[in-house]
Amino acid sequence: MGGNIYIDSVWSAGYKAQSATATLLTQNIPGKTGKRIAVRAFGYSAANVATDLTFMQTLGQTTQVGAAASGGTTIVLTAKAIGGDATAATGSIATGDYVAVVLADGTYQFTTVASMQTSLTVTLTAALTDDGKDGNAVYGLGVMSDAGHLKYRLTVSTQNTKELDGGIFYGNGKSYPMMIHFLSAGATALTSLDYLTVSYYNR
Repeated sequence: MGGNIYIDSVWSAGYKAQSATATLLTQNIPGKTGKRIAVRAFGYSAANVATDLTFMQTLGQTTQVGAAASGGTTIVLTAKAIGGDATAATGSIATGDYVAVVLADGTYQFTTVASMQTSLTVTLTAALTDDGKDGNAVYGLGVMSDAGHLKYRLTVSTQNTKELDGGIFYGNGKSYPMMIHFLSAGATALTSLDYLTVSYYNR
């Protein structure tokens, strides 16, 4: 790497298998304030159909207005809400989109949008696991089919691996989270995430 670019920390995820065939397998990759994600290595075992492994990037960022209590499902966003499908006329986070909400304790909670109101009040699918804080970031990752995500084709019935010391894929910006979306539609065997290694860079 060039001068003044350094690895801040390393994060990894271990083995995770589907609970049933042809079901969604996801892996959340939390962001880190002021740092950019680099996916350095991964291994996935494909089932008996070829499948796209999708690395879902953050497509937009907004902020929360006002506090929200832990256990609640409603937050309010600023008028600058963007994300979801970057080609949408409104550019706003939409119902069904994946989002990551930065909570008061600094953790990133990944969930989906159950409903998005014109008033910018958002109902989340999952209850907040900690308080939501006024001014904290809310990141829009959209849906799997949105432009801007990265895809890697998995070959049939084998472990697919990739590794690059400096990083294979990079996040769109500092502090942005990422999410891996894996759905082997039509498969009659289980798939699995075997390993994942991520670095956080200051670049």
